Amino acid sequence: MDNALFCTAGFIVGILVGYVVFFALTLEIRKDIQKLKFFYRLLVRWMLIKVNDKEIYSFFYERHMKKIIIYGMKELGEILYADLKHADLDIVQIIDRDADKMYVDADMHVSYPDDLLENADVIVVTAVTEFDSIKDNLSKKTKTSIVSLSQITGSFDV
Repeated sequence: MDNALFCTAGFIVGILVGYVVFFALTLEIRKDIQKLKFFYRLLVRWMLIKVNDKEIYSFFYERHMKKIIIYGMKELGEILYADLKHADLDIVQIIDRDADKMYVDADMHVSYPDDLLENADVIVVTAVTEFDSIKDNLSKKTKTSIVSLSQITGSFDV
């Protein structure tokens, strides 16, 4: 009798643990899907800006922002860097929490978020889905203007 009770309890616990694991994985997948949808909309908007003969760098020109820090050097950061490096702007620093895994080019060192910030006119956060928490952390260290890449693309009429 004790054996049957023990097996039944183990079975029920196994089902509950399986359900919790399944639910957690499903939740994580939903978050990833939302993030990818956000990236997709941002990139489509960026392309619309380009096909309408506008450039992202004009956002900085119009606001007299010459010295730029890019925060986040994954895909969106790489594209932004490539888009801005030929403009008449000075990318003074790149920040990424995986700085040791990042290589931009020989002239540019990637810093960690806790490193000292260079003097800049603006910090552009390309980790757009984490913008609020990144901005909160950076605001404790600097008075420099902090904008997300989605705010920049959203500022254009397309």
